[in-house]
Amino acid sequence: MLYWKKCWSLWVAVCVMLLLVNAGQAKTFNFSVDLGSDRDFSDPNADGDEILDCGDVYTEKTPDPVLIKNDTNGGPNTGYPYASAPQPVHTLIGNVLPANVEAQYGSYFDLDGDDQIHFVLPNYNGNVVSFLSQNRPLGVYYEPTNIYLSFEDDGPNGWANSGDVPVTALRDDPNEIYLDTGNFWNGANMSWSPPTLAVERTETQLGLAPAPGTQAEDDDVDALDTEQHRYWYWSPDHEANMGDDPGSIYLTDKQATGVNKTQVIDDYNATGWRLSNKASHEEMDVDAFEFVAIGFDTYIDIFGDQPLGANPGDEILCVLFSVDGDDADTTNFNDLYGDESGGLNPNTVYISNMLGNYIEMATYNDDIDAITVPEPCTLTLLGFSGLGLLIRRKRRTA
Repeated sequence: MLYWKKCWSLWVAVCVMLLLVNAGQAKTFNFSVDLGSDRDFSDPNADGDEILDCGDVYTEKTPDPVLIKNDTNGGPNTGYPYASAPQPVHTLIGNVLPANVEAQYGSYFDLDGDDQIHFVLPNYNGNVVSFLSQNRPLGVYYEPTNIYLSFEDDGPNGWANSGDVPVTALRDDPNEIYLDTGNFWNGANMSWSPPTLAVERTETQLGLAPAPGTQAEDDDVDALDTEQHRYWYWSPDHEANMGDDPGSIYLTDKQATGVNKTQVIDDYNATGWRLSNKASHEEMDVDAFEFVAIGFDTYIDIFGDQPLGANPGDEILCVLFSVDGDDADTTNFNDLYGDESGGLNPNTVYISNMLGNYIEMATYNDDIDAITVPEPCTLTLLGFSGLGLLIRRKRRTA
């Protein structure tokens, strides 16, 4: 008995120490900014501090963020999605005739969502994507209990005719990234109210506009991640899409040579990886996304059926996503554009099994612009696993 008491005390001390170590490990956020942000080249105010491209990915640093992925040639890594991906010049913001909005949206690029993982999505075969825990791809985390979010600073209307961009909107928030410390992952019950938000990063901490500042100095985080891996999954904004589908997720191999992009997940289709089975979602704009792994039993709790092609004990790849609000400047378009929300709630995080089934996870009080999940601390998990084993051993010998 004395032996087990000593082991118990030792493991508790180890777990507490690991928790403290994990708490002291600062996350490094990688992000893009929204078109029309203060430090973006498209800033309509052109006040001299424009150094960012809304199609590129940066890592946080003060006083200036550092470029880590370019949407064209000339940046880190050799593979990129476009040979040319310009931004609108600042004088165009709000000065485009309604009839020309569609052409303008297709002429520029704004990164809307991204996730870097070390995994290429296999060809669609009608089954879920599953793997054993030891084979889980780098950058994909298991049933996260918390989530990082960034909320939209401007409204749902576009930059071209309405001139609705972060520096002209009326809802500047100097806090750019929040951590929801509520029970985000809660078995079959995935929603809760109210969420528990804690400020994780301000604009100043990311190397963006000073806080407090004026509305004209507003920057808006538009995509979010915490890691860098070989395979860059991304989605374009409907307001600047280079002719690609804003409801789809594309893949670029950063180590390939030159231009490469492949559409891998669609908002809706009948014969491939997709977020939804509803034809009404064909025109929606994916605003943010993040790959996650869930357990076999959790999958059944969420989606209500057996994961096709998976076995008990497997983990199943799913994707969290949010949608954009409906842009009034696209109401007359009936080809690439339509109802950007697809009838879904822009304030909600959804989860899809990529076979067309999705459910609501959590709803907030604002339009969700970017999401990512915290990386679990491996040592902490090991510590608690050992503690769990001791608890079971103690019960057996009691």
